[in-house]
Amino acid sequence: MGIADLVRGKEIAVFSDEPYCHMVGEGGHHSLLEQPGMMDQCVAAYTFSKSYSMSGWRLGFAVTSERIADWVGKMINTSLSCTPPLVQLAGPAALGNDHQERDRVMGEFRDKVVLLTDGLNAIDGIHSLDPTPTFYVFPNVMPVCNRRGIRSHGLACTCWGGLMTTSESPAWEASVSAGPGAGFLRFSCAEPNERLQQAWTFCPKRFREPIGLRLISRAIPSSGSRRLTRLRNSRPVVRRWGGG
Repeated sequence: MGIADLVRGKEIAVFSDEPYCHMVGEGGHHSLLEQPGMMDQCVAAYTFSKSYSMSGWRLGFAVTSERIADWVGKMINTSLSCTPPLVQLAGPAALGNDHQERDRVMGEFRDKVVLLTDGLNAIDGIHSLDPTPTFYVFPNVMPVCNRRGIRSHGLACTCWGGLMTTSESPAWEASVSAGPGAGFLRFSCAEPNERLQQAWTFCPKRFREPIGLRLISRAIPSSGSRRLTRLRNSRPVVRRWGGG
């Protein structure tokens, strides 16, 4: 409501990204479109990847007024094309199906978040709030970083280094990353419960180990070919081959 009051009647458009609309828990989801006058100033975007577990299908939709929809359609006409027919059929099928299955899966994600949050909070130096509307956990690891004299990015790299030699690597594979938010790590709970349990068993071991020189050979997909070749005191050195 505060955003609506701030922009209503002004030449300001709002793009509201609402991918977790079915994961909000208590209170339900409330879109900015529900506020008076916002249908003419707001575009609300939704994805099938979260609510319907269609990650990688690259399918979504937006809701707005007919006038804005016409403008948006012209702007993205050459950007969003050639969507496979199978994907186009799957979207309406998901929306038209009984939502009991969707709600059941959302409940399972909620249980996974609680499972991982409780496990991480039992580790000395880690504290995580309970993130209701998502399946990611964003624990504060600053005490661990301070003890080791590194930043959260270095802590994440230290954990990645351990993946090369430990049997617990499945718990971390594609499940932890370091980005904006110094002092925090991000965990994905979209994993089997056994892998989530492995994560908080694995964390204390890695957090206690001394930091040293680690050699890593792991491709990082991005524009251009890059490979993380060396981690010295948890500070990565990136080399680039080829143009661009």
